[in-house]
Order: sequence, then structure tokens, then C-alpha cells
Amino acid sequence: MLRFLFTRRDRAILFLLTLLMVLGGMLEVFGLGMLFPYVQILQDPTRISDVRYVRALYEWLGFHSHRSFLIAMSMALLVTFLVKGVVTIWVTNFQLRFVNAKLADLGSTLLSRYLHQPYTFFLSTNTSVLIGNLTTSITQLCQGVIQSALLLASEATVTAGVVVFLIYLKPVFSLSAILFLGGLSVLFRRVIRVRVGRYAQANEHHWKAMLRCVNEGLSSAKEVQVLGCQRYFVDAYSVEVRSFGWANRCNGVLAQLPRVALESAAVAGIVTFGLFAILAGSFGRDVFAVLAAFAIATIRIVPSTNRMLQAWNGITFYRPSIEIIAAGLSEGIHDGASQGAEQTTPIVSRLPLREGLTVLIKSFAYPTNPHFGLVDIDLTIRRGQTVGLIGQSGSGKTTLVDLILGLFSHFDGSITVDGYDIRDNLAAWRQQIGYIPQSIYLRDDTIVRNVAFGVPDSRIDMRKVERAICLAGLEPVIRTQREGLETLVGDRGVRLSGGERQRIGIARALYHDPDLLVLDEATSALDNETEQQIIDSILGLRAKTVIIIAHRLSTVKHCDMVYLMRSGRIIDRGPFSIIAERNPDFVNPQFVTSVRDR
Repeated sequence: MLRFLFTRRDRAILFLLTLLMVLGGMLEVFGLGMLFPYVQILQDPTRISDVRYVRALYEWLGFHSHRSFLIAMSMALLVTFLVKGVVTIWVTNFQLRFVNAKLADLGSTLLSRYLHQPYTFFLSTNTSVLIGNLTTSITQLCQGVIQSALLLASEATVTAGVVVFLIYLKPVFSLSAILFLGGLSVLFRRVIRVRVGRYAQANEHHWKAMLRCVNEGLSSAKEVQVLGCQRYFVDAYSVEVRSFGWANRCNGVLAQLPRVALESAAVAGIVTFGLFAILAGSFGRDVFAVLAAFAIATIRIVPSTNRMLQAWNGITFYRPSIEIIAAGLSEGIHDGASQGAEQTTPIVSRLPLREGLTVLIKSFAYPTNPHFGLVDIDLTIRRGQTVGLIGQSGSGKTTLVDLILGLFSHFDGSITVDGYDIRDNLAAWRQQIGYIPQSIYLRDDTIVRNVAFGVPDSRIDMRKVERAICLAGLEPVIRTQREGLETLVGDRGVRLSGGERQRIGIARALYHDPDLLVLDEATSALDNETEQQIIDSILGLRAKTVIIIAHRLSTVKHCDMVYLMRSGRIIDRGPFSIIAERNPDFVNPQFVTSVRDR
């Protein structure tokens, strides 16, 4: 699992961080080790000769005055703690830089994995779950797990060093205190571990449910307004957000319990030591220095122990994010269909439609609905030909187009362009396609960026934009906007009419000057006059091959070939007038007469 999360470079950085944490622990112990003799000598400078390593340092440096040695020792102690502080800040910065770089790297990689999944992946996956994985889970993994693990290792290193020093100073008392505090920590971890795990699962579940409620409510704002069902979505969101808050509250309370208990136990230990010294009549300068050292060590150890427990709880609480992100990162590796043919070395670098497109499909069924699909499809579309696909809803028109677009790679048959199977050259083939769906997705951005969708600003060709806008009949719309091409369209194009949004979608498809245009009910939101203008413009494009799916039959009346579909089969083919004559039950008789007259 971890191999999906950490590269070889990441592991090298983690090893370096470990060395830096060991260095920080050594500085911590060194500073504490200096503090104990400093307190002794500060009380009685004549005791320099009683502390062996202090006496050796005093003589080696050639001091002749206790006062000057104390001043030098004070400055050395100050410098030691300043250096320790600088190193601590630098290591913390290094840790956070690594964690946040990992956040960006994992997020980008995971988004790339999702976007390269086969179309079937999105048919069976809730978008809110993917959004939650890319925002919440990725943050929980990096800041709640990786950062907590680094904090745990750092505090453990420092604590271990301080404990070793205390054992050296007072072995019996230190070991007793450490065993007691350690046992208390283990007891707390055992008691709260199961509960933290349960709250972690609840946190993950309710957070994603919150996202789903928000996404569903805001994405259907018009329907919500018309139906007046705002309360339904608010109530659903409230239930989830309260449950989410409950899980976080319980986890927060559990995280504070160890700190309170450990602080109380540590203070009780120091008081016990002092009472024994007083009752034994041995309270003196040495005992004062020892108590001072233990007090300072306690101030350092107790927060460290608490942070270690909190870090461990954090790792446990956010552990589900490890499995979620690792599973997402492994999608494109274990699933042979994921990234599919796009990852396969293409036979050709470009796949222009020079001669024709041949579709031979013996059978195809949706993975999520094996009872619905296509059977015995056999059609050939010559270059420059305009083809219409008609039929009742559910007849298989869009499914056939989806296969031509390369959205499904598993079917019995072949789809070839000039003899090349598109499944072996998906990336090259899609470069030649301009797809215009019934529902156009528009970014909350300018018109020009929506036309040149997915193209960096530095690479947008304004001549192509203007040409596409002209062909799509968008010029009158642009002229009415004060900002022109820089007009913001709003979220999903809410500032535009349905017809204007559709025209932008048509301009987007025409921007790349594709060989094949696919219109999937693309003009359904337009009035008859505008629709006819756009269809005439598209049909007037030289050397363009066009596939039109339409319920409005006037859209396909000028197509070179029309295919009538029913129950996943092509049941008739030919010019529209012939199709209309042979299938009077499907075509409106008045419309057939008008077509004949024309």
C-alpha cells in the first residue's frame, strides 16, 4: 500500500528527516544536561570542583575565576537553546514543506488517475465521493496521517533522549516514574483506540454524505426553487453535519484526556519526590537541583507524550484515508481497462478521417446494465458525409455514438478509421472529434476560455476562437455583451440562455477544426430558425464528416444517410424521405408530406 504513496525520493527525504529529528533530540538532551549542573553551580560556585566533567571543562578552558566561568556557562546555555530553537523551527519547516508538497503531488496524481479512468468508472461512481477523496481524504492523509507520523517520530526521539538523561540522573525514581507514565499512556491508548476508530469511520461517512447533499442541492438549484423543496436538502445536510460534528467532538474530547491525566500524574510524581526528601531530612542543594531538572524535564516530556498520543489518535482517526487514497492511486495500475488504450503505444500518431469510418458491432452491453446495449450494428460513414441517427429514447443512438467516441473499449466487433482500429489509437482518434452533447458544461469563466476549453491561455489561438464563434452563430450574443469575449458566463453558464450555452458548446467543438463532428441533440435547446442556421453552417463545412442524433426530425432531413434505430439495432437506413415513407408509425405524417413537397 505504501509504495503507492511514497516514491524513492520521498523515502530518501523521510530518512533525512529522521536524522534531523535525532539531531534535535541530541540538542534537547544536551541542553537539559547543561541545565542540571548550571543550577548546582549557580547555587554554590564552589561546587565546580564537585562535578567531574564541569571541573575538567573549567581547567581545560583555563578559567581562574568562578564568576567568569559562570558567565561563560550562562552564555553557552543560552546559545545552546537558541541553536536548538533554530534547528527545531528549520526541521518543522522541512517537515511541513514535505507534507504539503506530498499533498500537491498526491492530489495531482489522484486527479490524473480519475480523469484517465474508463467511462464505465464514472457510470458506477458518485462524483461527490471522488470530490471528497480529492479534497478531504487527501488532506486527512497528508496532514492527519503523514504529518502526525512525523510528529510522533520527532517527539518520540526527544522524549527518549530526555528519559535517558533522567535515568542517568536518578535511576530508581526515573524508572519508576517512566514505568508509571508509560503504563498510563498504554492504558489510555488501549481504552480509546477502538472508540477513535469508530469515530473515524463515522467522520468519513458523514463528511462524504455532507458533500453529496451540498452537490445535489446546489446542482439542481432551479428544480429546487420550482418545487420548493429547499427544506428537504437543508434537513438532509443538517442531519449529516450534526453527525459529523458529533464524531469530531468525541474525538476531540478523547484527545484531551491523556494530557490531563499525564500532567496530573507528573506533578504528583514531583510532589511525591519532594515529600520523601523532606520527610527523610535530605532536602538540600542537590535535591533542589534534581527537582529543578525533573520539573523542566516534566514540562518537556508531558506535552511531548500528549502530542505523541494525539498523533497516534490522529493516525488512527484518519487511517481510512490511507486505504481510500492508495486504492485510488492503484486504480490505473491494477485495472487493465483503466487508462486503457490511451496508455498503449499508438500505431499512428495522428488518425485523420481521410476515407471513412466503419462500425461493425456484433454485440455490446453496459457493464452496469447487461440487458441493454447494441446488437448487429453494421454501418460505414464516408468522409464528408452527414449521417443522422434517429429513434425513440432508449433505442441505442447515444450508446452507438459513445462507442464511436471510444468511451467503451470492451465490445464484440471493431470500429476502424481508414483501416485502423480506434481502440489502438484512442488519443489520436479523439483529436479528430468535435463532440457537442445535449447538456453543455460551462466553467465559471470567460466565453473565450469556455470556447478554447482545456487550452492554456498562452496557447489560445484567437483566430480559431473567432472562426468557431462565427460558425456557431455566437457573434450576435458577443456583440450584446459589454465585456465581449471576456464576459463571465457564471457557474455552469447560468448567466446565459439555454440556446447561448448550446452555441458555446458548438463553438468549443469547432475550435479544434475536427474531421468528425458529433451532435448529440446539440440543437435541441435552440429555436427552429437558429437551429437551421447552425445546421446549414455545419453542413456547409468542407470535408467535415457529421453524425447527428436528433429527436427533432427537421434536424436530420438534409442528411446524406439516416439510420433508424430500435432496441439497440439498426432497423432501416437511407435518405430521410425514404425512411419517413417506410416508417409512417415513427414519423409524423404531416411532416413526411412537407418533406416530400420540398
